[in-house]
Amino acid sequence: MANTYIQQRNEKVGNKIIEAFNKRHIEAYYVNTKEEAQIKYCAECGEKVSKDFVFCVKCRSKNFYRTKEEYLNAQAKKKAEERAKEVAKARAEAAARVRA
Repeated sequence: MANTYIQQRNEKVGNKIIEAFNKRHIEAYYVNTKEEAQIKYCAECGEKVSKDFVFCVKCRSKNFYRTKEEYLNAQAKKKAEERAKEVAKARAEAAARVRA
């Protein structure tokens, strides 16, 4: 019970500090544990990578996300954009067939 209150307090204080950093155009984010702070996720393959790594060992990518959720959201957005392009292409082909 006491840990919950401490965690809530730490999160509130952390968010205030993050806001102060953001006002100064410094990128910052809050994580609950130091283990979460030590991990980042590859943008290409989603592999867990230590924060000290410059590139992903699996795919050699240098792009990373801080959380798995960011990676999954980016992948979902990418798939939606690809699907929208496919639909637009199919509509254009259908319109060209109708005209011909």
